Amino acid sequence: MIKLQEYQPGETVLNAGQLGKGFCILEEGILEVIRDEKVLSEIDTKGSIFGELSEILGLKRDADIRAKTLAKVRHVEENISDIVSKNPKVAVKLIKTLGRRLYRMNRIASKEVATKETHVETAHGIEILVVDDKPNIITQISDICAKSNWVVKSAADDMSALRACNESSFNAILISMALPNDMAIDLRRKLKTTHKVVSTPVIGMI
Repeated sequence: MIKLQEYQPGETVLNAGQLGKGFCILEEGILEVIRDEKVLSEIDTKGSIFGELSEILGLKRDADIRAKTLAKVRHVEENISDIVSKNPKVAVKLIKTLGRRLYRMNRIASKEVATKETHVETAHGIEILVVDDKPNIITQISDICAKSNWVVKSAADDMSALRACNESSFNAILISMALPNDMAIDLRRKLKTTHKVVSTPVIGMI
């Protein structure tokens, strides 16, 4: 079942603690991703898909999605496996959602590399650090990036991520906003003072 619902500013679109089913599509407005009353990020692009990882990973949502402005959201309330079997184009859409983020990240990273006076060229090309404690997410991102000959390195927590950043430089860093407690926020702050990645684009994954 698909239903279009309108939300007033401050209303909750998805609740933390729920085991999700299906996914949502932003049709209009701006949404906020909130945990412990702290805004982690915003969803503001029409057509953005969100809320799908709960069912895919079988995990409860750990953040609320609330309307920042008047918003319209399309709720697709059906098992993703059933949706994909009926319409394979949905699977392509889900993959393209991540692909577009990585494409934008690649452009940003390329500009960063081009503007540096000195930089190290590697045979691997773009190198990305993914910080996530879920191995299957790392695997999915690695598979997608491999098609563009990007090298993905992973870290399961903030300490291992900081060690990696002290040892190597990266073209971009992806941080899961679902890391425990305030780890994602704290890590983003610490990276701003880490010499080798101080100018590296940091992108939060919802």
